[in-house]
Amino acid sequence: METLRGIIPTIPTETVEFIKTVPQKWKCDKCGVITGTLWRSSPVITNGHHRLLNGSNINGGLLTPSPSPLSTNCVHRFCGQCLDTIFIGIQTVGKCPLDSMTIYKKQMIESITNIDSILSQEVYCTHKGRGCRKTLLLSELENHLKSCLYGLVHCPLKCGQGVTIKSLPIHMATECPRRAVSCIYCEEDIVLESKNEHENQCPKKPVICSYCKNKSLLRADLKDHLEKCELKPRNCRLIPLGCKFSGTQTEVERHEKDWTAHMDIFVKHILQTGTITQDKPPRNRLADVVNIVKNLNAENAELMDRVNELSLKVEHLEETNRRLNDRLIKFETIQKADMASIRTVIELMRKELENFKIDYSRTREDDEESEV
Repeated sequence: METLRGIIPTIPTETVEFIKTVPQKWKCDKCGVITGTLWRSSPVITNGHHRLLNGSNINGGLLTPSPSPLSTNCVHRFCGQCLDTIFIGIQTVGKCPLDSMTIYKKQMIESITNIDSILSQEVYCTHKGRGCRKTLLLSELENHLKSCLYGLVHCPLKCGQGVTIKSLPIHMATECPRRAVSCIYCEEDIVLESKNEHENQCPKKPVICSYCKNKSLLRADLKDHLEKCELKPRNCRLIPLGCKFSGTQTEVERHEKDWTAHMDIFVKHILQTGTITQDKPPRNRLADVVNIVKNLNAENAELMDRVNELSLKVEHLEETNRRLNDRLIKFETIQKADMASIRTVIELMRKELENFKIDYSRTREDDEESEV
């Protein structure tokens, strides 16, 4: 593998594999990069095909021996970036990093490589490691990469994975963690990565009442069932006043009808709150207690009915909102995936067909020239 810098105009740095070994004279002796311009130290000054690092030219291109102090035998070539590490800042003298020989900045000359010679070399597609077997001229590499089916793209379903264009349809259909799958309970399309969460909360998932062990319930019906389940433990409605009785619905209803069981609780509450005074006759106090109990019972029943009504409305609104949100996510996911996949495949096939036509025309021209 060779690293190119500045050879392909629109690609600052590219790593390619040449079919044939490239000449060492095209490479920086330190970093190995192939670039159009290299610098080397020379014991002579010239302005023919070379230029001094300081930009000056002498004697109309005639070679002129440098003064003895500037003579050197270092013949290594360096790219511009490596040269900057030898002559740091305003330094004019440095050492070759390969042979430690002293070199002088004013003695460095620019050697320009014929870019066309580099571009005419045959290379493998840079996606060879992913399966592309295309070989082509380096000058054709840029156009080929725009349509190569083995190039990496981001999954349109936004799973975060990079996949080759060729394998994109298979990835989106069978591999992507964000592909659409069907819920085993409601059979609606959902995103795979949220499948477990959805199925655990799916309204159509069968559930079992933990009190009566009814197995024919759906999750959506569980709350209503628990409101009516006769075996679900309930508290006496006078628990705010201190009653600690609890039992099944039937047991609580029978308990609440026995007002004598609550008489001590009522009297204690009334005396503590000062609702009635102890200077009243016992019969009047008893009447007060009965009236308070009746009022509390009526108010409690009215409040419970109101709470149940509001709870049902809230539950209905939450369920409606959840279903609408699931449908919206499903629709957006499927639409984006289908459109992105279709556009990508059509565009790539079109480009591949154009390249095939060009290669076919070129092959026919070569065959015709051979026959002539």
